[in-house]
Amino acid sequence: MVACCLLILQPYPVLHDYPEWMYQGFLVGELLVGNNASVNESFALVSYPVPNAISQLAMGLLNLSFPPVLAGQIWLAVYFVFATLLWRCITRSDGFPQGGAINLILTLTITLGSGFWNGYINFQFGVLFFSLYLYLSNGTQRFPVVQVFVFSLLIFLSHAAVYAALVVLVCVQRYRSAERWRYLTAMLPSLLLLAWYTLIKLASGVAVSEQMTLVKWIQYKTYTVAKQGPFHNFILPNGESLLTHFDWLYVIGFGMNFLIVLLLLCWASTIVWHFTRSRGWRDYIGRGESPVPILVTVGFLMSGFLVAGQNSFGVVNLGERFLVVAIVLLLVFFQCPKLLRRIWTILAAVSAVYLMVATVLLIGYAEESYSVARSANEKDLEKYVDDIYASSRHKYFNHRLFIYSDRGGELVKLQPGLLPIDLATSIVVPRLPVDNGSN
Repeated sequence: MVACCLLILQPYPVLHDYPEWMYQGFLVGELLVGNNASVNESFALVSYPVPNAISQLAMGLLNLSFPPVLAGQIWLAVYFVFATLLWRCITRSDGFPQGGAINLILTLTITLGSGFWNGYINFQFGVLFFSLYLYLSNGTQRFPVVQVFVFSLLIFLSHAAVYAALVVLVCVQRYRSAERWRYLTAMLPSLLLLAWYTLIKLASGVAVSEQMTLVKWIQYKTYTVAKQGPFHNFILPNGESLLTHFDWLYVIGFGMNFLIVLLLLCWASTIVWHFTRSRGWRDYIGRGESPVPILVTVGFLMSGFLVAGQNSFGVVNLGERFLVVAIVLLLVFFQCPKLLRRIWTILAAVSAVYLMVATVLLIGYAEESYSVARSANEKDLEKYVDDIYASSRHKYFNHRLFIYSDRGGELVKLQPGLLPIDLATSIVVPRLPVDNGSN
């Protein structure tokens, strides 16, 4: 139902950043063909690797055969099918302890989680590739070095945070292996690409988050964990909340997400308690394998989550990306106490019904014009976000799905006009300033 509403019943997928990535995919396709003089004069492809590019590349190639919106819809359909089949395989595998009980949890926490509604499509694919690597490496030992080579490149092109998790996991898993040098060789191409990208970014300057007070840091991190809950609120084009007239429903959803914080804390406590027992980990983790690589990787990810600010190295909410990958590892490899799992499943089921209704209610809004105008400087996205929030009575767990409707509105045309690039962490860069709506 959610996929149908987003893919078919809207003129374009309305997922915060996604129309911007669709637009950049359109530019990639035009630059590959080279027949659009306006695009060639205004934009160029970067000459270095970027770990946030797989969706733009895929949609760029799809644009060679399909209209821009259809290309974006196809890529999003690939995401839904990939995620559905992957969670089904993982939850039915004998190598993982949770079984089918977590299928709904994985769907609502990862597939339709906060990153999805924010349009972080590259990161979402990175999480799926990482999960597929976990499934293949845990279920079979065929061609393990080839698996590392292929997935290191795929995940590097998806997102740096997920790639970092893969590097740590493989290094800890294989450092005592007689074939460790083969694994290092398999990862070498992606490591060289990372070094190349890092040198380029260091030369151009790195964005650093402003320091937060301890109280603000605790609030920010607690809220980030709560965002992984199943409740999501949506902001309409006029800046109002979808639940403006349903405060009671918003309060219930708000409470559900903070209940997830308590569930995760309880689960973490049970893991620590279990590993201090004399029997250790052998009756706790799937297939009786050593938990050390998983625990080290989770520890690395949680350290990154705690340290990362709101904007680290030019990436917004980098800490949240680390947290999501850590949650995937916990869900896949560690037994969640039955009571906690049942509560989480009930919350996910309630949210699934809510999301189906909400996506139906959102139909038609993509065609509306904004009643909250952008600032005079069209590139000042932060000012526009502030204006949108000023119109909403609900301040938390919000997703501004229509914020890039100018991109979507252009892409539905037979000949889309050119717009400035708002998200610069990609493979397309401007040559010259572009006037909004110019052809």
